[in-house]
Amino acid sequence: MGRHPLSRLAAGAGLVFACLTVAPSTSWADESSAETLFDEGLAAMKRNDFAVACEAFAGSNKADPSPGTQINLALCFEKQKKWASAWTWYRSAMGLAQQRGQAERQKLAEEAATRLKSQLHYIIVSVKEPLTDLVVKRDGVEVTIALAGKEVPLPIDPGEHSIEVSARGKKPWSKIIQVPDNAMTDRVEVPKLEDAPVQTTPGTETGPGSAYQPPVIVTNDGSGQRTVGVVVAGVGVLVGLAGAGVFVLAKGEESERDKQREAANAFLDPKTQQPTNVTQYDALNKSADSHGKAAENNQLIALVLGGGAVVLVGVGAALYFTAPKSAEKTAQKTASRPLLHPVIGPNFTGLGLGGTF
Repeated sequence: MGRHPLSRLAAGAGLVFACLTVAPSTSWADESSAETLFDEGLAAMKRNDFAVACEAFAGSNKADPSPGTQINLALCFEKQKKWASAWTWYRSAMGLAQQRGQAERQKLAEEAATRLKSQLHYIIVSVKEPLTDLVVKRDGVEVTIALAGKEVPLPIDPGEHSIEVSARGKKPWSKIIQVPDNAMTDRVEVPKLEDAPVQTTPGTETGPGSAYQPPVIVTNDGSGQRTVGVVVAGVGVLVGLAGAGVFVLAKGEESERDKQREAANAFLDPKTQQPTNVTQYDALNKSADSHGKAAENNQLIALVLGGGAVVLVGVGAALYFTAPKSAEKTAQKTASRPLLHPVIGPNFTGLGLGGTF
């Protein structure tokens, strides 16, 4: 993607707006978007609208990172006296240009970063009680304040900034700081974080003075198992009915077979027992055989369905009658049983019948 330089800064006066060579992009849409935003950034720089220019260059770099865009973004921040942001982007451009073999841009970015380094202001965030899960944010962005136990100075732009510190189980701490425009290092002292109040759900207190909460015991009243038992037994009944229906069909086929046999025998000569009409005799016998086979098949199917029905009904009954019962129903059933107990009075002795009826 070709991008042309905007201007050149002389020594102590300015820096060159670097042009960009053709760089690979992830997609044509990203490249097109990056080109449009880059042009908007150049236009904003010409009218000294640096805030808009920085936003446009940042969007262009996000869509298609390139050393030239990052150099222009750094220059934009430098125009606003945001030395730390400018220095950071010059160094980023220097590294990217080195990766892409763009020696001229690498040198340009390196010289600019070296020139700005002497103007940087640093802060050191010092925490009195380091915690393993400590999170430190500067202007809402998480930063690293120490490496291998050594404090890390953070370059920061002049102006107002927020420092936020948080950790699990602790109250968050924050502070607004004003950073002067000078090359010094300030310390931000973070006090020991206070413990956060323990959040408890009503009824779960376990400390002294809290009311005893009996454990919740979940019992199985067996209703689900009984429901399954009823369904299984119901299916068994339906299968049994189907078997009975097939059995009736088998009987019908047997009856038709017998009728065909009788009709065929009517064609036999009483003396010789030979068919007087062979064609009719054979046809009737074949029909009888067919009905006989159909009857046998239906009887077999009815037998299988009947056996399945018995098994299903048995399983359903077992599930229903072996299902556990709730303690409350068991207690009520026990209490409702009549009990015999001795009764002894001043003038009589006998047995009494008690219970709930």
